[in-house]
Amino acid sequence: MSDASRTPIRFASLVPMERENTDDFHDVELNLNVVLRWEYRLGSMLYVVYTRGQQRFPVADGVRPPHTLLPQGLLAGAANDALMVKWAWYWGA
Repeated sequence: MSDASRTPIRFASLVPMERENTDDFHDVELNLNVVLRWEYRLGSMLYVVYTRGQQRFPVADGVRPPHTLLPQGLLAGAANDALMVKWAWYWGA
């Protein structure tokens, strides 16, 4: 008894398929994290963390996005920046 859903797929049986022209997808994003750690005394540390997340503006309707791998329009987009400082002090015993 043969089950058609369990028939193996052979490479030779694969054929190209027509597809819709959907070249309107273009996404540019930058995520940056920088961590600075300084142990200025035994057991006492200072942390500084900077985080940035940024995306480009969306492409307007009817305008084709650029056909490139370069991050065009990235610096014009909205950005989220965060800075965190943590100070840990060891009092000693």
